[in-house]
Amino acid sequence: MVGVRGLLFKIHHPAYQEEIIMLPDYIDEDALNGFLNMRKRIKKPLTDNAFKRALANLDRLKQRGEDITLVLNQSEDRCWAGLFPVSEGYYEELGIDRNQAKTNNKLVKLTDRSWAN
Repeated sequence: MVGVRGLLFKIHHPAYQEEIIMLPDYIDEDALNGFLNMRKRIKKPLTDNAFKRALANLDRLKQRGEDITLVLNQSEDRCWAGLFPVSEGYYEELGIDRNQAKTNNKLVKLTDRSWAN
């Protein structure tokens, strides 16, 4: 079972002991859980190693100046199995100026998710 508890991420594998990974501060717990739940919903759950590679990918995207919450939300909203730089079209859908979002490090959270149930 994979799930986020605070900033600790527990990985359970039948052949190994439980492994705990400290998540970086820039990863939003709700956005990560949303992405992981979407992956389960589309029947492509992350393996333990794939999760570690996804964290490394998020770190690379953060170093390139991407807003990690938007990266995770974009992949969840579009049911993408991967994590990619935020597209210009996604900024337009949200009504956010890309340059302003990058300079202000603006985070977008969806508060009304009743439609997702």
